[in-house]
Amino acid sequence: MASAWYENAKLLREGIAASDGGKLLSIERVSGELGLSPQTAHHLLRAAAFIETVSETHPQLTARLKSMPYQAVLPIERWFHRDPAGLVDFLHHNPKISVRELIRSEKESRRSDGDLFEGEPVAHFSAIIATLGGPIAPGPRLKQLLKFSQLELGDLASLRWARSKDAYAKAIGIEAVACLESGPVAGIQVGPNSPTMGRYNRSAKTIWANSVCAASLTRLLFVLLPNAAARDACLTSMPVPPSGESGWPNWNDVQPKRGLPRSRPARPAGPSGGIIIFTTPELVIDDWQT
Repeated sequence: MASAWYENAKLLREGIAASDGGKLLSIERVSGELGLSPQTAHHLLRAAAFIETVSETHPQLTARLKSMPYQAVLPIERWFHRDPAGLVDFLHHNPKISVRELIRSEKESRRSDGDLFEGEPVAHFSAIIATLGGPIAPGPRLKQLLKFSQLELGDLASLRWARSKDAYAKAIGIEAVACLESGPVAGIQVGPNSPTMGRYNRSAKTIWANSVCAASLTRLLFVLLPNAAARDACLTSMPVPPSGESGWPNWNDVQPKRGLPRSRPARPAGPSGGIIIFTTPELVIDDWQT
């Protein structure tokens, strides 16, 4: 039997689909009609989307997830993307487990992933890329930025990440780097994790400034945010670099629709080169192939 939250998630999706506004505005309106906070609505939609993703390949897991509170489904999603076999085995041996115990067990499961993977966002990011098991070519827009930055990188999966050891890099939030003979070519910076979307609107300029600073050390920078709503809030509220003016590349010539971010996830860090991709572990493949 499905929990009440799952039914609310379906109502949210139906209301959003019938709305004329942008996704974020629609979520705020529909969640208010259902007596939910926008943040809770985002969590419900994320949990329901994960259940539908695994419904065909793991029907027994799907049935159990629907009976759980959504607070339990979210850590299960993180665990599943890293180690689906390990998660299924754990749930099989723990038929009755509290949300608190599940969250603790999910954190403990990461400790066996090695030094680089102790940090959950970086672990999740790496695991998502590894699941494809093959070359991941950049999309046409990103290829333009790579060419502008004189960075020959045709395969995201070819990057081999190591924990950042440079003191300054770590101080500005670069948790992992991928290097070539010429030095660091890419870095991962983990953005703030807040339960309120307003945090990302208010902090967007600071996040942008920190990422530009970090991009001066690595020619390509991934900024990991907790979910798509946080990413879109940042992209909407942070300054938008010029497009095709004053030495900047022509990177953002599409006018966004109402309710969508003002820019693409991949941005030039400056007129002299460097690329910043604001993304999430779940969306990194889509954002890379834009």
